[in-house]
Amino acid sequence: MTARLAISLLGLGLLAGCGPGDMARQEKVSPYEPGEPVSGHLLPPPGTVPQSAAAAPPPADGALLARGAERFAIFCSPCHGARGDGKGRTPTIPPPPDFHDRRLAGAPVEHFVRVMTVGIGRMYPFAGRIPEADRWAIARWIKHVQAGGQ
Repeated sequence: MTARLAISLLGLGLLAGCGPGDMARQEKVSPYEPGEPVSGHLLPPPGTVPQSAAAAPPPADGALLARGAERFAIFCSPCHGARGDGKGRTPTIPPPPDFHDRRLAGAPVEHFVRVMTVGIGRMYPFAGRIPEADRWAIARWIKHVQAGGQ
């Protein structure tokens, strides 16, 4: 009986050092070196390849843009609006960004793929919901609309 009590007390003593307060105080390590901030994200350092971008971006041909417009209407327009103006039918606070804003107009196509893949702010990751090829199509469509395309 005393051996069980001693082991139980030892176990409780060890668990006491694993409280949530210790995790809050421990040093945090960033997975990326500082890069150029775009819409709240730090881009990976130059010369690196994001996990979701193992291949080069597909060219923006008519079929890809049509697929991107279709997928954007399904997955993105409820929050971002049909034209990416941040005025979708699903109310969010704060509202999603306007893709025509100057800071996003200059963002590379890879930025939009990354945001869809890992999420940002209140937007959760879509990697499990939107196949990678469709994320590229959506991103190409966003850049097409930003450039004044229909």
